[in-house]
Parts: sequence; C-alpha cells; structure tokens
Amino acid sequence: MNKAICSNCGNAVNGYVTEPNSDGPADVYCFDCMNNTEKGGTSYMEQKDKGLYVKYEVTKIEDGSTVNNSFVLLPDHDPAAIVALRAYAEATTNATLRCDILAWLFSITGVI
Repeated sequence: MNKAICSNCGNAVNGYVTEPNSDGPADVYCFDCMNNTEKGGTSYMEQKDKGLYVKYEVTKIEDGSTVNNSFVLLPDHDPAAIVALRAYAEATTNATLRCDILAWLFSITGVI
C-alpha cells in the first residue's frame, strides 16, 4: 500500500488534508505543513498564494555552500514548472543537459 506524500514537504504522511486541484489529482498536505507556524514559518494555507519568496535553502552538494538567487521548480507538483523546464531545455546550448531535462520531464509526464 502506498503512503500519501505531502505536496509541500515531500514526506510520507498518514494523516493528511487534500485540496482539489483543477489540473489533476488533489494535492495532499500533511498536518504539519497545513498548520506549521513554528520558527517563524507560515502554514501552507498562508503560503499558497504568496507569490515569490524564499521557501527553500539551496546548497551545493560538493561543498555545502549556499546558492543565492536560485529558484526551485517541482515539476511533479506544478504544471508551470514543466513549462519552464521545457523552455529551459529548448534554450540551453548544453545538449546533454537538454536531453537530461527532457528525459526527466518524460519520466514525470509521459510526454515528449
């Protein structure tokens, strides 16, 4: 039996809340993400229409240093991320990166 995965934090959850999604299956949120206000955080309900803000801290794998001015895309949860990644794949001059992005998108969407 598959556990539900929180659309916000990616953790497997037992207790969760669903929110209808006009473009596909309902999003699933764990109670922590729905209600998290610890450490100055905001709940999902407060975040969902917030716009552009710092939600993730991105670090380099090789040395752990912080990457500033980055933007995280989650194509398995956000149709706009799929569009953005397709546009990036078309625009890059790095053929290997282009192929990798398109293969990743195919694994998520089943569409080339």
